Amino acid sequence: MEQIKFECEVVTPMFLGGADQRAELRAPSIRGAMRWWFRAMMGGNLFGRSRDFLKEVKDIEDATFGSTSGQGSFSLSVEHNGIKEKDFSSLNGFFLTYLGFGLKDNKRRYIPPLFPFDVVFRFHSSDSQIKKLVLATFWMLSNFGNLGARATRGFGSFIVKTPLGDNLPIVESADKLEEGLRCVAGEKYFNIPSTPTVTTVPAFSIVYPGFWQCIVPTSSKFQNSDAVLLMNTIGKEFRLSRENTSSSFMKTIGGKTIKGFHTNDYAAISKWSPPPAGAPGTTIPSQTAFGLPHQFQGSGGLKIMVEGENRSRRTSPLHIHVHKFGKTYSVSFQVFKSQFLDSNIKIRDMNNATRTEILSGTPSYSDLDAFMTSFSGKKDIVL
Repeated sequence: MEQIKFECEVVTPMFLGGADQRAELRAPSIRGAMRWWFRAMMGGNLFGRSRDFLKEVKDIEDATFGSTSGQGSFSLSVEHNGIKEKDFSSLNGFFLTYLGFGLKDNKRRYIPPLFPFDVVFRFHSSDSQIKKLVLATFWMLSNFGNLGARATRGFGSFIVKTPLGDNLPIVESADKLEEGLRCVAGEKYFNIPSTPTVTTVPAFSIVYPGFWQCIVPTSSKFQNSDAVLLMNTIGKEFRLSRENTSSSFMKTIGGKTIKGFHTNDYAAISKWSPPPAGAPGTTIPSQTAFGLPHQFQGSGGLKIMVEGENRSRRTSPLHIHVHKFGKTYSVSFQVFKSQFLDSNIKIRDMNNATRTEILSGTPSYSDLDAFMTSFSGKKDIVL
């Protein structure tokens, strides 16, 4: 059995733990995140090439990672010298709290930046191609994905400080990030086409041209020697992008009154009422594209929830990752365009169960597209 150890380091606060909310770095969490990225990459490989796309992706995934009917091709473990966890209250920054919505209220504890740990792979298979794909998947996770709660919002980024294999670089610049991606997506690894051959929206998130996009903003505001300070900046810019500056409110937090702005959907939702039978329905809120559920609160105890009809939650198609380029931290934004939900959109009054409306159709990605094109300077990471 071949064994390989990789030296890793936490980049942004990692909210990874058990039911007791204590911080814990567990192998199953890493394995689960790798499985997601393997599916995204193998999906990009087979999209438009397989007669039974979903089944073939699942079969290859199960053969690699294991299933209830059989062992996978590898196992992994995590080694470290003990976690000195911290409480969310130790993090400074109003906009950091915005990115980590719910973490503070739930008293979540985190693994701090710079925490070192090792990930050890043990391969049961002698197939060299399987080993290459597993390590390439770990490279994707460490350079584009995150671990733990609020992972799509930039929490739980980490780096691998040990070379991962043939032509998989240690990323210290946006150019190296693109170089590594092209290697992983190339013929030696996942063999994803560089130009799209299929226009049908995929059933799940895949790395494929036309349905996956990644940018690295080049403005100095998105470069910082402190990863947490950078995340606060990211949170501020992200929030500003979703606000309507003509719709303001005043709010008192901790004895301090501050001025804020409602989101672009607030004006319509705050006046929402289920239409009578046969009347035109409500337009799907545009900000739905950033993920669900989305709660609106207003004066007089107003509480309106926008969610999926059958599944209330839909993970955001926008993924934020914080990179460590040398001694400087930078950010990338990714968008995965796939079938948004398996059902319609539902709007309901949280104070009155009889007030509900089902909206047919799916949200437009136009607001996400506008966000991705809003940066004054950026590098597109291209397959």
